[in-house]
Amino acid sequence: MVHRRWSCPLLFLAGLVAGACAGDTGPTARSAALPCPPDGVDSAPIAVANSGTVAAGVDFADTLDVQLEIRAATLLPEGDEGARLDVVTFSESGVGPSVPGPLVRAPAGTTVLARVCNMLTDTVWLVGLADRGDTVVAPPGFTVESVFTLDVPGIRVYRGVTREDTVLRPFGPSATLAGAIVADGPHRWGDRVLVITDWAPEPDGDRFALHVNGLSWPHTERFHHAVGDTVRWIVVNASPVEHPMHLHGFHFLVGARSSAEYDSLYLADRRRLAVTELLLMDESMALEWVPERGGRWLFHCHIASHMDDVQRFWMLDLDPSSDQVAMHTTNHAERAMAGLVVGIEVTGDPAMGLADGAPVRRERLVVNDRPDVYPDGDPGLGFVLQRGEEPAPDSIVVPGPPIVLVRGEPTEINVVNRSATPTSVHWHGLEIESFFDGVPGWTGDERRTTPLIEPGDSFLVRLAPPRAGTYIYHSHADELRQLGSGLFGPVVVLDPAQTFDPATDHFLIFSMAGPNLDIAPIVANNGADPVLDLEAGRTHRIRIINITADDLVGLEIHDADGPVSWRIVAFDGADALPRFAPHNLQAWSPARARP
Repeated sequence: MVHRRWSCPLLFLAGLVAGACAGDTGPTARSAALPCPPDGVDSAPIAVANSGTVAAGVDFADTLDVQLEIRAATLLPEGDEGARLDVVTFSESGVGPSVPGPLVRAPAGTTVLARVCNMLTDTVWLVGLADRGDTVVAPPGFTVESVFTLDVPGIRVYRGVTREDTVLRPFGPSATLAGAIVADGPHRWGDRVLVITDWAPEPDGDRFALHVNGLSWPHTERFHHAVGDTVRWIVVNASPVEHPMHLHGFHFLVGARSSAEYDSLYLADRRRLAVTELLLMDESMALEWVPERGGRWLFHCHIASHMDDVQRFWMLDLDPSSDQVAMHTTNHAERAMAGLVVGIEVTGDPAMGLADGAPVRRERLVVNDRPDVYPDGDPGLGFVLQRGEEPAPDSIVVPGPPIVLVRGEPTEINVVNRSATPTSVHWHGLEIESFFDGVPGWTGDERRTTPLIEPGDSFLVRLAPPRAGTYIYHSHADELRQLGSGLFGPVVVLDPAQTFDPATDHFLIFSMAGPNLDIAPIVANNGADPVLDLEAGRTHRIRIINITADDLVGLEIHDADGPVSWRIVAFDGADALPRFAPHNLQAWSPARARP
């Protein structure tokens, strides 16, 4: 069962609209409400998926005139044969409804005249279509106007929220009532805008859907690039939950961050590398990356329930012991993943220049299982690095043993599956050839596609990591169950002159103790109270990994006298910028918000 947190969005919106509830039009409406013109349109037309390539409105005299309508519609995020969701949408007048709403984009300094016609029978509170912190109230059947200025370069979310009696409803059909506003600086941040939206009929229900530009994988848009292209995206989280967005195979530069409260345009020498970037509610980022190898790749949310087949409404009533699990064994990527996933196809040479000769290093990584490890009789899964004789059939190590590699050193890792479960291994953050990236049924190219590793079978991975740092190896099949069951471990890539010293190099790995997310606790290093033995007077590096399937983790370090100062030196295999001063609190990581 997958749960979601709604308290933060409710409090956030309640604070914004508190001053607007005093009058029919609200204190920040810029003119009196006028009746909407006659409609004459189907009461629930089909909403189109907005690809974020065309900006709305008409320019005149340094002013962008945007005319929007709020109406009920039907969304088909899984194509004509999939779910039909009742939604509320924005549409540009005369164009038709879309999810997300029309893109409002103009150079910084532009004045925006927003005219919004509310065709619903409910009052709608509008956030974002005004100066920061202001709210406009649109009564049913009326048009309201708001004038505001895009004063600085930035990205923000605009949204509408309906109310039933005195209760705001930022969920259900009105959860899709959102869009993006982009104020460009001297240089455009992104060629494409990807907006994440949400749909759920109840605040604490299990049925929910997440979409990228109105669509759910595998129906999301496929991006096509060539080796050497510069790819620039803006990614906007218009949903009420967190999303750590992860790019396979490459690092990307984070060029800017925005939220409802701030914009942060990084200078060229302050942009930082990442492979996973967390976006909280109403946060956005501008990113840039260059594909250096051909093949198929993914960009997706790393919360398992946000990219798993639980996002497929037509599958929710299937028996998870039969039909649903069978989806993972046929074509995992196309049939067992859904939601916040985007496919990328890069034309060009897929190789990393690895010589055909013998590798410098060989490893044998065994996948084992053991019955009745977790409550409810669930088996445990785990990795074992074979050293000498074959490990015992039921031996598992959770977290998996560290795999220590050397930058640039050709390496072969033979993954042998001796469990009863088909699986795969994704090398999270490592720059690797697509065929070895570990997404069954997707990664690879037209010549060969990564297979699922069936019980009794093996898969040989070849790599020569070009960048030192801390990474993760983990299952990329049946992710909710296999990550909770123990299929994950750390990868350390050292520079040739470095050595790994367990006395000063430590791991702190957060995970779930079991596949049942309703009852599985969060544990560190597979124990509720992990102990790190730190010798006084020496500098220690703690490699922190959060591989919980769906959870948020915060971290403080204390000694007997209280919090201890520490410094973040790297993120995602890239050195941290000097802006990271000593910390007591670690930045948030992937999240499953519990009720």
